[in-house]
Amino acid sequence: MAIPANVCGFSAAPHTPLGISLYAPGEYSRIFAAGPYTSRHLVEGLLRELQLRSPGIGQRKVSWLDWQLPQSILDSADVTEIMYFLGRCYSLGEVNSCRYSVTFDLEDFNEVRAALFKGLGFNSVEIRIEDCKTLNLPALLRSISIAADFHYQHVNLTLTRPLASLVKTLKQLSARGSTLPHCVSLGRFPCSAENSRNFDALFTGMTTLGYRVLGNDCFVSSDSALARAQRQRQLCLTNHGYNCQGVTDIIGLGPGNSSSWGSLHRQNPRQLPAYLTAQSPDRIPSGLPAHNFKPVLAQLLCYHNLDLTYFRRRYQWNLLPLIEQAWSQLQPPGRVLYSIRQGELRLTAAGVRSLAILCDALIEHLRAATGTLPGSASVAE
Repeated sequence: MAIPANVCGFSAAPHTPLGISLYAPGEYSRIFAAGPYTSRHLVEGLLRELQLRSPGIGQRKVSWLDWQLPQSILDSADVTEIMYFLGRCYSLGEVNSCRYSVTFDLEDFNEVRAALFKGLGFNSVEIRIEDCKTLNLPALLRSISIAADFHYQHVNLTLTRPLASLVKTLKQLSARGSTLPHCVSLGRFPCSAENSRNFDALFTGMTTLGYRVLGNDCFVSSDSALARAQRQRQLCLTNHGYNCQGVTDIIGLGPGNSSSWGSLHRQNPRQLPAYLTAQSPDRIPSGLPAHNFKPVLAQLLCYHNLDLTYFRRRYQWNLLPLIEQAWSQLQPPGRVLYSIRQGELRLTAAGVRSLAILCDALIEHLRAATGTLPGSASVAE
């Protein structure tokens, strides 16, 4: 399939919602301190990319906005300038119906920054917890209190690895009358015996606290919008995570960021000199065997089940033999990973814990089946 040779490289449905992600690697603070580049180079690169990407899609309503630019390298004037040009190039939506999130490291969130981003229309705060053995309870309490004082609708946590102490910390927050995070998500973490044990403890503890699980790396409170979307089967899944705004197309702005547009996945150069001179992001494999198989994995990740009857009727795919072959060697002794009833496959709690391994095995077998299942060969790339 040929890719149009324009700057954006994406097709656009004019009435569907759009997502925008702003990101730069955390090590840029060290790069700017060493020279010769400064934060001004990054700001100008972002403004340039905002204008390059907007033709043809700038009128689509931005329902999902994710700010992950390092707080330490941009001052208030930089932040305001970026948001001003973002509003000029794209159609920002009503705050109450959108998810506009800003990320802080736990130590960086303060009243001044909270006021700045609230004034610019952000309604959600993401607190990132870097590698550590325990959570700083006073700092977390303070962050949640600041977010409440400035009327942010949501406070979420992102962990770089599973922490066995998280559930205890959340119970302490509750005992002190604090609001619990609406969402706790896990970044990619190295496989190790310690991480595996911590994840099992985290999974059990979070579900005991009443959190629902999206995939096996995102815990959401039962009364959150994401939990409601899961119950109503209205979740959307992109390479930037889950959303309930109906956003499937996301433009990734900034060095090292990625864009997802249907089955297309584009990556910006991570190094600043290459990013500043790039005319178009690089096309990279999506990680899926073919775009027709994406609904299979999306159902598993979003809802922990598969409607086998639907895929047989819609695509003429008989998935059950392929699944049984893919997962036959993964069944642990004494633990059942899934059950099948009336044409529906449903994961057990043990299956959800093993979801990453199950999906990897299924992707491998789906790739091998490309060309043998009806309609798959025409979309394989």
